[in-house]
Amino acid sequence: DETAGIQDRYRDILDSLPIPIWLRNAGNLISWANRAFVDALGFASLEEAVTANVALEWSERDLAERAMTEHESVEGRASVIVDGNSRVFSLSLNPMAEGGATGYATDITDRVRLEAKLQVVTDAREDMVERIPFAIAVFSGDRNLCQFNDAYAQLWQLPADWLNDGPSLGDILERLRARRALPEQRNFAEWKQAQLSQFNRSAFCGEEVWHLPNGKSVRIFTQPHLEG
Repeated sequence: DETAGIQDRYRDILDSLPIPIWLRNAGNLISWANRAFVDALGFASLEEAVTANVALEWSERDLAERAMTEHESVEGRASVIVDGNSRVFSLSLNPMAEGGATGYATDITDRVRLEAKLQVVTDAREDMVERIPFAIAVFSGDRNLCQFNDAYAQLWQLPADWLNDGPSLGDILERLRARRALPEQRNFAEWKQAQLSQFNRSAFCGEEVWHLPNGKSVRIFTQPHLEG
């Protein structure tokens, strides 16, 4: 009949999509899946996959159960062996009004690998900064501290726990002023504003020497960060 014909057309459309899509009934059993799902798991037919009650990964069943129990969409990740290669999929399970759940998976392997490479680069950069004997601090565009090395904390005798909370440059200057660890200024508010105004000049590079009350002199270099 017409309804059956429409359902068949919908299934043909879903079968043509390159991402795995499947349905689980109220008992959390596979009731239907598209060709991409069947192929990803290495089955010859949908009937074989349904009979085996397969899953992209064991956690997918748990996600489907949560979606049905909590009546809301849930997401997760799964590592799946496809054609002998390990692939990472992002899973989305969604409850159905009549019971059961529908799921779809997106291959995010390339993105995960890129994220892992970027993390290695980030870790290497942070390790390099920590090993440099000069005091280094990186501030975000909103002037909050987002990275510093041990030499920075030691130079200004600031607690690492406090620095890890990401204080603003203004807060740091105020704290150092209270300890008389900054150059004496006739107008501290004006001097502080000049320090903060550097964030408004994206191409600014500066160098100055601070003569501290304790007799030490510190050379300060300031330059814009590539990430703002």
